[in-house]
Amino acid sequence: MLMQSYNEFCLQNTSRDTPSKPFTSDEMKSKGRPLFLLLILLQMTYSIAQIFPKNNIVKNVGDHVQMWCTSKDPSKYLSFYNASEELPKENMKIVNETTIELNLYNVTTMDVSVTCKFNGTRGEDMRRIIVGTPPKEIEDFRCLSYDFNYFECKFTMPTNFVKVKYNITYSVGFSPLIYYCPKGREENNKYICNITIESGKYRQVHDEYTFKIHAENKLGNRTFVRVVKHYEMVIPGKPMLKVTNISTNSARMEWDVMKTFYSRTGLVFEIDIVSRYNASIRKPWEKLDTSRIKSISETKYSFNLVNLYPYMLYEVKLRLKVANAANISEMWTAVNEQFRTKSKKPDNPPAVDVGSFLKQLTYNTSATWFIIYWKGLEEYEKNADGLSYVLTKALKNGKEVDIQPKENTSYSAKFVLDEKADYEFTLHSSNVEGLSKEGSVISVPKREYPAPHLKKIYKEMSYILSWDEPSTEDNLEIDNYTVFSCEAASETFDQCKSNLNFTHVSRNVRNFTYMMNTQEKMNFAVSANYYGGGSSGMIWALCTASANSDFGIIKPKGLPQHGNTIKLYWNVECVYSTMVEGFRLNYCPIAVNNASCKEPLKSLNISGSIREYYLTNLKAYTTYGIWMSMYSAKKQGPEDYTPLEITTLESAPSPPRRLTALNKTDHSIELQWEAPEFHNGILTYYKIYYDNERENITATNETKITWTIKRLSSYKNYKIYVTASTTTESEASNDISVRTLIGSPSTTDQVNIITDKDSSAVTISWKRPQVPSGPIDFYELKVSIFERGNLANYRISQINGTKCTMRQFHDNICRNNWEKIEFEVRAVNAIPSEYGEVPDSFSEEYPGTLGNHFRCQEESSFYQYNTRYLKGEWSTKLQQMCYYSASGIPNTLIIISIFTFIIFAVSAYFLSKKYMKMKDIGITFPPGLTDLDQESGPKGCDNVISRDESIHSEESLYKNENHKLLESNRMDSGYTNGFDRTEKSDTGEFDDSSIDAIRGEEDSSSRHAESVEMSDMSDSMSNSPIDSPNMNIRENNMPAPIAQISQPRPLKKPIIINGYVQHDSFQSFAEPTIPYTSLDEIQNTIIPINMNAATDSNGLSKHKDPVSMNTGAQENICGYVTHKQLSEFGHRQQ
Repeated sequence: MLMQSYNEFCLQNTSRDTPSKPFTSDEMKSKGRPLFLLLILLQMTYSIAQIFPKNNIVKNVGDHVQMWCTSKDPSKYLSFYNASEELPKENMKIVNETTIELNLYNVTTMDVSVTCKFNGTRGEDMRRIIVGTPPKEIEDFRCLSYDFNYFECKFTMPTNFVKVKYNITYSVGFSPLIYYCPKGREENNKYICNITIESGKYRQVHDEYTFKIHAENKLGNRTFVRVVKHYEMVIPGKPMLKVTNISTNSARMEWDVMKTFYSRTGLVFEIDIVSRYNASIRKPWEKLDTSRIKSISETKYSFNLVNLYPYMLYEVKLRLKVANAANISEMWTAVNEQFRTKSKKPDNPPAVDVGSFLKQLTYNTSATWFIIYWKGLEEYEKNADGLSYVLTKALKNGKEVDIQPKENTSYSAKFVLDEKADYEFTLHSSNVEGLSKEGSVISVPKREYPAPHLKKIYKEMSYILSWDEPSTEDNLEIDNYTVFSCEAASETFDQCKSNLNFTHVSRNVRNFTYMMNTQEKMNFAVSANYYGGGSSGMIWALCTASANSDFGIIKPKGLPQHGNTIKLYWNVECVYSTMVEGFRLNYCPIAVNNASCKEPLKSLNISGSIREYYLTNLKAYTTYGIWMSMYSAKKQGPEDYTPLEITTLESAPSPPRRLTALNKTDHSIELQWEAPEFHNGILTYYKIYYDNERENITATNETKITWTIKRLSSYKNYKIYVTASTTTESEASNDISVRTLIGSPSTTDQVNIITDKDSSAVTISWKRPQVPSGPIDFYELKVSIFERGNLANYRISQINGTKCTMRQFHDNICRNNWEKIEFEVRAVNAIPSEYGEVPDSFSEEYPGTLGNHFRCQEESSFYQYNTRYLKGEWSTKLQQMCYYSASGIPNTLIIISIFTFIIFAVSAYFLSKKYMKMKDIGITFPPGLTDLDQESGPKGCDNVISRDESIHSEESLYKNENHKLLESNRMDSGYTNGFDRTEKSDTGEFDDSSIDAIRGEEDSSSRHAESVEMSDMSDSMSNSPIDSPNMNIRENNMPAPIAQISQPRPLKKPIIINGYVQHDSFQSFAEPTIPYTSLDEIQNTIIPINMNAATDSNGLSKHKDPVSMNTGAQENICGYVTHKQLSEFGHRQQ
């Protein structure tokens, strides 16, 4: 298989006139593997051509470029290319059978890479040709100093394909020293030399610098000399500017340039100032006279600002440059500072006129509405916050009265007055600092003076007022007229939105023209003023007429509505309402900022009683121009020259067009479509719908849109369509159905093995993968053999189906040293391909005929040339373990070992259980001591100390390591105790450990003999009224009483063992044959024991009183007694 691949490689790379014959398989085997690898290396190396000269070619413009390409290939197949474009044939010639030559004459500037290719497809070698010029002239060398901190010179590097290296040196003044540019760098096609103070090479005190620019490349070198006047190139730094000594109308500017070098260069200053008021009315900056600048020191200056407005926000701008610098913006440095002057009381009251009042409609029979008007202060006159206008005094017929206005605005106040009285009102301006010093007086006479009849005409951004001279009586003579004007606040004729202005005109003038600066509507009034101080008061112009017609211009307003609709509404001035019969409405789509129609004009007539109208069925997101005019039966009113421009709302665009699929892969589809014919708004995004999925794409201005849908399933049919969206989504485009290409299948589930009981055959089956990604051309079943944990052999079968039948497979198929057999499967899709694919190599057959055991009955060969195979991942392995492990030890031995361990564990469990039962066996008393085990105390022996009360718990038996020795000594001597229990230790205190040891000895000795002694004693005392005490020795935890123990007299024969009287010695003990101790002596030697009367955990009574051995007439001894008690009892018996 490998030989076949090599032969194909040789055939593909040996397209020659006399192609070489590839080696055969037999020849390769005879030559061996090293020769095969050597031939491949020679084949690859020998096919590469070479270009001479070896290095890149650098030439001057107009030179001759020559190069050669040589190869073992025939020269007629060689050619020179610039990228993918072949150079002209006339510039190439064949030198010999393996070499061609390239000649380029009179070359121009270029930087190209020329490749020598074989047969126009395979690039063999490449050289770079660079054609340029020697260094060119430098035209824009310039230097700037920034506040004497650093001196930066730079110039634009002329374009040249041959890299030019620049180096700058300089000298200052007449000094012979030459300095190198410390920080030369190239940046954005400019060469920059930065001379800093830190470098130690910046000489601020010198005015003249001489620079030499050295330029060099492979074609030549040049030196350019530039002389720079240093002081002319200094840009001053921002001075430290502050404003001090601020008052209501003046302030002081102070600044510091902070460097004494400027005394050498000289400085030029400019100062500009602007107030917030001037800025609001778009008044330009005011330039101040800088001749008043004072020099405080070598670097500090000052300037006084005068004639300022109180409480006004100002901004001053200081500009400066060196004296000899060019007067261009780059050489100036500016710094700004804001400040506010101090506040004060208003300087002026509101302005009033003799005619600034109005008598309105009748309120009742005895009173009338009176309105007084004034002109408020300008912004620069307020002088502080909280400006208002205060009525400080009111006179009625010369007497001061308290009158408050019913309504008031910033320019008027409305009162209810007596029309038969003369009134006089005084007004002051007020702010937070107080009232103005002066007040304004408005007089409202009770006499009515004749008023003029006023007309208002609008013409070409101007209002023309005209009036007739009023008819006068009683020798009244008009002094002048006052014309009042204000910006209209609404459609009413006497409401102002801003301040009220007024002006006087001569009594001979009958008209007044007001030129407008805006489109805002204006209200006007006129008063006739008479000699002697009388006035008609204000007469407002009620309506506005046009100069060219009986009808004026009507200006509708409109709002865009949903559904491609525009709502129009308008008002008609009072002068026209009785004349108008209808309205003519003209409209058409227009271009933005252009009133010309893009489509024919449409017109319609609307009834004169209607004040709103809806234009419907318009185009979405289109600007319409709307003109409106009034008409009557006789005349047609004028239209406004400027149309009402309204843009309709956006709506759904038309569907995208011509959706097609350009390309597809196994996981993607490339789409293309055209933008909607009608956008009907701003396209925001497109939506692509496919297989219940959707992708959003941001819309662009492109007419053709290309998009690739990714992460698709292989070999799946998709129905695709596209929509476009503005604020609303469009209808769907044409839909297309596209199937993605075949891809690699997903992992197949684990195989199943079914054994035929009647034969040695097995059936291995599997399911199709969940994602087939194609038609599944065949499956590959892999059987692997493992020995000692390593793969020993495997076989791959190709099957057209989902099962494999192995006829010779049986239970004993495993061989020695086989550990396990693994089965796995994968699906394979096949697609045509121009490149052949070699199938996976198979393992060698098993020894003998073993290979037939793993051969599938359905097996076949599906690999073909010019086909590409897309294989899924191998499934989860199914393992069949063999009977013998890798080490050859039978598995049955492992099973026997496990079984033996289980039997041992169970036996251990039952033995431990038996041991626990034996451990819990109690003590059985010998005959004669059974009474000691009764629950109640001994009869006839009240308050007897029991054995349990005199000993410790069993744990105390092991506290002292010497208790055995003590026990031995005691048993040898016949003593109950080896020393006095009241003795002290060496330290003078009781030795608890010694006491515990003694108690342990006593307990040990008592246990040793109690079975014999207690039985004898119980027999001898069977007739006694005293009962034996409760002897629950195992559970008793009571401490032994501490008693004074004396040394007993020596006896010939011990009659007690461990405190119990022996049965056979009791009678002889009573005989007076040996010394004895009386009972009284025993009682006197017993020390009182403090014990609680309550019953302990073992049911034993605890006593606080001394233990008494008296029993009435007959004194007997019973229970557990000490040696001393037994001795005393013997004395009493005498």
